[in-house]
Amino acid sequence: MNLSNLLQYLPTIAKALTNPIGAVADLAAQFLGPKLGIDSPTVETVTQKLAGMSPEEIVKMRSLDVELQEHLSDNGIKLAGFELENRKQDSQDLVAVNQTMQVESKSEHWIQWLWRPLSGLLFAPTIIAYYIVLPAFGIKLPVIDPMVWTMWGTVIGITAWHRGVGQNLAIRNGNGHDY
Repeated sequence: MNLSNLLQYLPTIAKALTNPIGAVADLAAQFLGPKLGIDSPTVETVTQKLAGMSPEEIVKMRSLDVELQEHLSDNGIKLAGFELENRKQDSQDLVAVNQTMQVESKSEHWIQWLWRPLSGLLFAPTIIAYYIVLPAFGIKLPVIDPMVWTMWGTVIGITAWHRGVGQNLAIRNGNGHDY
């Protein structure tokens, strides 16, 4: 695995070892070396050791990535570039979802703007009816594929999450309500 692929799995380690500020890369190498079994760690030896690992070994090292982040933070170093890239992508994704929802809400056809709120409103009564009311009356439960529950819950969860993120952004920007 090459070092650029590490960014996907171990972002802090990858950013630290390739940091243009040599002291940051050296500090990361000194921290990682003993944990990787390297007696005299340098950026090169740590990089070579990581590059020789299998993808499975790399994935198992996620906790080491967090430890390095804490170690760097304890030394007053914050690798903000990766966080900024993620925030930028999250922001772009949120804008796209919000645009989709705004188009749906302005649609003249009721089903296009009503499906998300209606789905949310019907979910709780359906759960109550299926798991409490029908069994209480001794009615045999209809067989519903678990994937239906999963998909329905996913739609509601994603919608609620995006609504919450949008509300938080609106509050931070001073043009929203806290509800």
